[in-house]
Amino acid sequence: MRLYAGDVPIFWLPYLSKPLNPELGFHFLPGARSNWGPYLLNTYGMMLGGERDEKTGENKDAWLLSRYHLDLRGKRGVGTGVDFVDTRQKNRDEFTGLSAYYLNDLAPDTSSSGVPRDFVNEDRYMLSLKNRWTFDFPDQADWRLDANLTLLSDRYYLQDFEPILYSTSPVPDNMVGIFRRDDHSLLSLYANLRLNDFYRTSTRLPEVSFDQSTRPLFGLPVLHQGSTSFGWIGEQAADWAADSIIKPLAGLTASDPAAKKILNQLNGYERQVAEKILALPLNDPRRQEFVNQAVEQNYTRFRTYQQVTLPVLVGDFLSLGPRAGFGYTNYSAIMGPVNDYDTTTVFGGFEAALKFSRDYGSYSNHDVGLDGFKHVVQPYTSWSVVNTNDHEFGDPFVDRLTPTTRPRLLDPARFVAVDDLQSWNILRLGARNRILTRRDRQTYEWLFLDTYLDAYIEDPEGRRDYSNLYNDLQWRPLPWLTVDASTQFPIYDGGSGFNEFDGHLRFLPAEFFEFSLGYRYLSGHPVLMDSDAVDLQSYLRISENWGIGSRFIMEFDDNTLELQQYTLHRDLGNWIAGVGLSRRDNRLQNEYGIVFSLTLKEFPSVSLPFQIDGQ
Repeated sequence: MRLYAGDVPIFWLPYLSKPLNPELGFHFLPGARSNWGPYLLNTYGMMLGGERDEKTGENKDAWLLSRYHLDLRGKRGVGTGVDFVDTRQKNRDEFTGLSAYYLNDLAPDTSSSGVPRDFVNEDRYMLSLKNRWTFDFPDQADWRLDANLTLLSDRYYLQDFEPILYSTSPVPDNMVGIFRRDDHSLLSLYANLRLNDFYRTSTRLPEVSFDQSTRPLFGLPVLHQGSTSFGWIGEQAADWAADSIIKPLAGLTASDPAAKKILNQLNGYERQVAEKILALPLNDPRRQEFVNQAVEQNYTRFRTYQQVTLPVLVGDFLSLGPRAGFGYTNYSAIMGPVNDYDTTTVFGGFEAALKFSRDYGSYSNHDVGLDGFKHVVQPYTSWSVVNTNDHEFGDPFVDRLTPTTRPRLLDPARFVAVDDLQSWNILRLGARNRILTRRDRQTYEWLFLDTYLDAYIEDPEGRRDYSNLYNDLQWRPLPWLTVDASTQFPIYDGGSGFNEFDGHLRFLPAEFFEFSLGYRYLSGHPVLMDSDAVDLQSYLRISENWGIGSRFIMEFDDNTLELQQYTLHRDLGNWIAGVGLSRRDNRLQNEYGIVFSLTLKEFPSVSLPFQIDGQ
């Protein structure tokens, strides 16, 4: 703080201040973890940019948030880094700016999961750029440049030092692109880069696409949408996997013990290729061709797909929507066992929906959030027929389906796994139920339930005649009670052959107590592992100053308590202090953690209970 005589500073007084912005100033987080030892994470945040005020020394209209890290970990050593974040970005969680971090690791072979590692260099680092730049051009369209790039030192870095990011994105995407968007179309020129050679990654070098949104065609009642793209597409296996796992397959048979060991290390596409290789005779030349394809495949792809729809409304209760589409795809410059080729796709479909409603306007029950209600029932059917050149093993296969429990989309215009598009003939029958009520002088959806079933005239994924019966439920009766649930189970001729229940309940039975319950059950899926898991979280405010929280994840399929977390909170007036304990069972070894927190109560980002794994 400065004292002035006129315009001349004559005295300086020291002062200590703490900005109410939780991202500014000094922050520290002490704790301990099994794979870190005792730790102290230190961060100092300050704003940059804008114009500097000569009297106060502060920057006006500062827009660049800078965060400086100095972290001490007993087992791993000293880590340091810096973040630069553009605070003008709307989606700050997605666009995190430029970040750099380095650690000379004292124990790089330490694993929290218990899975043995190969050699890991002691120099551990991460460099990431996740930002969006917008441009104002005179064509009245939105132009932007997006960058989402992450360079890592090794394949274990995220697991060791970024557990939250690792749980949601274990293989970071590396993309940079220019996009032009107007009211009717999106023009994209983007590239996917291979910055980390220890992951299996796909590349676009580059790809350009032009997508047209649904709009009237030449002023007619017919609606048109389409997409056209051209790109250099590629995919490479991780270097370590190619050398030690995939290439040795060329000289093994299915009965060889070494082959079985290799299969246990593979999943997804690589496992499919491995099984195909082992099924061929040892002297078959296609063995080496498939090995080469599993290690690396490249090709150019031109694709266009155009679709029209004629929506028809009969009265106010019946809507009809016949649809038709045509697509063409050309593959060339293929690195693999097949030659250049092209495919055509013909689509025909029909949608119909009825709508019935009944108004119970005089009924109210404020205990469950009803202020009058209307019940709307919408039976519907959707028929979709696709005829195309079905994918054969050895064809280019980068944009492909991944295993899931959910039904596939019946609209080829929204089907992004274009290399895995197969012929199908599917009839979907269903009904939607909605209960609407009044809240804050507006219509509010109190309950939504969608129930449907697929009948397969031609099944693209097997020999099913019918799918499971699906139920998707959303119930939002009150601010302190929400329920989400998705179920599926066979009801005729074996259905899809498996059962699933996935639900979540959040409930505040009293002002001082809150809990949430998640339950996931999966049995009999042909690819995904069985699961019977419960996720229970709770928070209890004991008094005005004390609170406790907990979280448990139990996997009943193998009777493993995967996660235990306990948190204790103390209100100190202007500050909130907390301590958390955690234990995670990784099957091979247990992982333990403790973390302490001290936070200003006025910070708007404070939430209880805090996340133990958020460091």
